[in-house]
Amino acid sequence: MDKSKKATAAVLAAVIFVSSAITGCSGKKDPEGSISKEDPWFSVSQAVIGAQYNNRDDIEWANTQFAGTSDGNIVYYVNGAMKPPKDAKAFEIDYDALSISNIDVYGEDCSLKRSIDLRKSFTDSKVFDIKDPEDGSIYQGNWTIQEDFKVEDGKVTMPVNAYLPSEDGFTPNIKTVNITIDLESGDVVSHSQKSANIPPVQQTYPVEQFYEFEGYYIRAYSVDTASGFSYVFIITRPDGSEVTLDFRTLFKDVDLSFLRGFVYCGNGKALIIGSPNASSDILSFDVDMEKGTATECVKNIDWLIPYLQNMTYIAGVGNVTVCESNIRKLDLEQEKAVELFSFDSCNINRVESKYMSLLTMTEDKIILATDYFLTSKHYGFYSPATLKLFVLTREKTNPNAGKKVLNAAIIDGSDYTICEAVRKYNDTNPDYFIKFDYRYSVTSEGNGEGISIFDDDFAEKMEKRKAELLYQLLVDLAAGDGPDLLLNGTDCSNLNKNEYLIDLIPELETSGLFGNIIDASEKDGKLYQVPLGFEVKGIFTGEKNARSDQKGFTFDEYKEFVKTTCNGEDKLGMSKLFFTTICLSGITDRFIKDNKVDFNDPDFRSVAEYASENVFDIMQDGDSYFMLPIEAKSLTAEVEYGISFPMAMYRYSDSICDMRVLGLPSREERGPEIVVRTSIGVSAQTKEKDACIAFVKTLLSEDIQESLADCEGYTPVRIEAYEKTAAAAVEDYNRTYNRIKDEIPQSERLLYGYPWSTVDPSAVDAFENIILSCTSVSSMDTAVGIILEEELPAYFSGQKTLDQVVTIINDRTQTYVDERG
Repeated sequence: MDKSKKATAAVLAAVIFVSSAITGCSGKKDPEGSISKEDPWFSVSQAVIGAQYNNRDDIEWANTQFAGTSDGNIVYYVNGAMKPPKDAKAFEIDYDALSISNIDVYGEDCSLKRSIDLRKSFTDSKVFDIKDPEDGSIYQGNWTIQEDFKVEDGKVTMPVNAYLPSEDGFTPNIKTVNITIDLESGDVVSHSQKSANIPPVQQTYPVEQFYEFEGYYIRAYSVDTASGFSYVFIITRPDGSEVTLDFRTLFKDVDLSFLRGFVYCGNGKALIIGSPNASSDILSFDVDMEKGTATECVKNIDWLIPYLQNMTYIAGVGNVTVCESNIRKLDLEQEKAVELFSFDSCNINRVESKYMSLLTMTEDKIILATDYFLTSKHYGFYSPATLKLFVLTREKTNPNAGKKVLNAAIIDGSDYTICEAVRKYNDTNPDYFIKFDYRYSVTSEGNGEGISIFDDDFAEKMEKRKAELLYQLLVDLAAGDGPDLLLNGTDCSNLNKNEYLIDLIPELETSGLFGNIIDASEKDGKLYQVPLGFEVKGIFTGEKNARSDQKGFTFDEYKEFVKTTCNGEDKLGMSKLFFTTICLSGITDRFIKDNKVDFNDPDFRSVAEYASENVFDIMQDGDSYFMLPIEAKSLTAEVEYGISFPMAMYRYSDSICDMRVLGLPSREERGPEIVVRTSIGVSAQTKEKDACIAFVKTLLSEDIQESLADCEGYTPVRIEAYEKTAAAAVEDYNRTYNRIKDEIPQSERLLYGYPWSTVDPSAVDAFENIILSCTSVSSMDTAVGIILEEELPAYFSGQKTLDQVVTIINDRTQTYVDERG
């Protein structure tokens, strides 16, 4: 359900305060960068919503969704089903009696105040009682809740479809009853029939989405047409009158398959945004809900598109969106997002904030909810996504006053485990407070402005923007204006210099870590960025298909391997360009020495020449979904571009103990690579070196390393953490397999992602040997990658010789290197 949330206009009339009053980054700091007691601060209460339904053997499923807030009550609707008795026969089961239909009421302290069983409430009220015309007996009729809730004045109102006896024996007799429940007692306090008959569209199609804006209630129905799909909107105005906007007749030739957003513009006007079937095109319509009219919008709304997915409407404030760094208002007149609240003003996990929805917001209280899927499992029976409630309450003074600020820049995405470590650090460290810096992350909202996910060249634009942001990071670090800590910057190999980052080898105790992974991450004997979690990249094949001393492939060996072992199928051969760039990843630094560029190198030329002569630009079959498991009897070879133990255990359950992983083809037969998924570095310009190094050590601790495996699915760099979590993964996998092997056929287990074969515990050691065989880090400077992708096609198409292309690549890369210093 995509339903806007409402707060009282009287309270929120002052919410415009937020642009200056609770924006964390605008608070006063002393000259040394510490936090002032005047800096705004909100304490955080949180709770798991629906915890009472999780991990219960007697519940088949339960779905929880937000309904609204009122008088300190935060209200959720829960629907689901209990499991029938194991020995019950299908025709004996009363599924209505097993259904779950509850209203759960939480307080602003996040505690569950009460759970109202709607089945009992409806039964006690007798609102659905039906008198049998033949014998006069009373029975309760069937009903379904439309899940369109209005919460106000300590009550919740919902439309309920009542299924009454057919008057002619054939025609469905369905009535809609508005039922109001008191949130304190759980009693039905009023009910009224909404209309004589449900409109035909409601009888034929389920409601897809609900919206609510200052007294306007909109139900959106997706309907099929002769030429595709369209929508019907039934709008209830503040005075109770209704109007229907049927886009099937208003826009007969328009295919509106997907509804992307319903943006309220004020004064009864709105903007409907959607897309046609199988298209990235954007369709937009201006709607006047008072007049009941809709016209095609001629205004460019591209700037709005990135914000639609997580947008909500707050009365008195406007359309609001939440991202990992802040809460923003979408200013429709200025066509930009304006910060209302910075998460620097509270202590919250920034991965959770990325997936948050704003429920209500006042000057002193902000209520949000998030559902975040947290597991490293790669097979069936996942744990459900965790739905959490957060209540932020303004404090009179900032409890962190006097703490010095450490700025941590996120370069390439963030991880729950690392963000949780930061949150705990901020709670417990008496001297320092870590704030996240999103200026250099291309995935953060705002840094990708002007780029739409629907652009045909979206990937190319994002890569160029990433290169621009990383270049700015280098400039800022050199000038002393950069962050203290850098997270996930391994792909920016330019950072690995003394002027940007400190060498962490003298500062850390590396015993107990995978030594080869640390060695591979060094540059010229120095460790500028510590790999915290990683995955393995290489060609997976059976032991029998490789020499005992084989690490990888020369090009001649690979050509023969494709011909024989792979039966002519080149697992890397998606295109000449892809083959070249994927095989060069991890060695492009060889072509840039002491700021001098030379791609006229045998390592570069051999890859490009092999691709030109042996690789065909034919994409792999889209049906070969890489996540599907492969039985040993069918395994020839598979390229894994980044895999950790839980996934490898699932995918190669019956062969992982007899698996070899070989490096991608190269001139000198390189071994497998690692893909660093999360890392940390310390700025050479930081004034708080000791504090930064202490935090690095925290991230290498046993508990954080285990969490990287359990929560993110990465391979931790600490050996003991890997061995412990991998062994636990095998036990869990086998436990699940033994439970379902007699219930689900092998073919379905393979197809639908269930455990499909017992995994021997020795798989933990087998994969550890694979880890120990890795020799280099897979990475490529973003700007260099762009240059290669732009220039190599001219060689592959025959328009230019390799010598000509190498000259151009050298010139462009040298210019880039000179500019970055």
